Amino acid sequence: MYAPAMEWFAWLDFETTGPDPRLDHVLEVALVVTSHDLIEQTAFTIIVNPSLDGNAGWEDRLDDERKVRYENNGLLRDITTGVSLRSAEDALVQTIKRVTADPLVLAGVHPEQERAIAQARMRSMRPWMHWRSLDLTSVRRFIRDIGGRTDLIPTFADADRVHRALEDAQDAISEARVYRTYLDIIPED
Repeated sequence: MYAPAMEWFAWLDFETTGPDPRLDHVLEVALVVTSHDLIEQTAFTIIVNPSLDGNAGWEDRLDDERKVRYENNGLLRDITTGVSLRSAEDALVQTIKRVTADPLVLAGVHPEQERAIAQARMRSMRPWMHWRSLDLTSVRRFIRDIGGRTDLIPTFADADRVHRALEDAQDAISEARVYRTYLDIIPED
């Protein structure tokens, strides 16, 4: 049986004003670090107030969909309690350092988007991000498009979700755990 070296997965999720890592502002960040067997080691979330970084008018970058979502889930209300982006970045790196001295494999539904945001907005995160990633969207596509088995893709009731960063990261871990159970039915050599 294959026994992986201890690798840590970083389930990183950002809530932002839009999709452009260079132009849009981070509003919330969450990180859940798991071991290779998807056992949570630590969780972290923090709200960022772009106004503290001199970004007056950041609200103008919100499209209508995000504005409604963030009003409904309370993020816009909570922004006033947020910290500067630099403070959030420092706290994020300190959280990682408490778990490991090695780079983390980014994991999630869109890890390359999260990587792009971190690289553009949180430069001290760069050494903590391993070049590899675990992309659940690719797993979904493989199951659906190649395997033709949409029944194996877990669904989370979108109406019940609040779409906050920590919840999104935890949902991704839950999805990965479902896929992990599929491997339990494959006999080992």
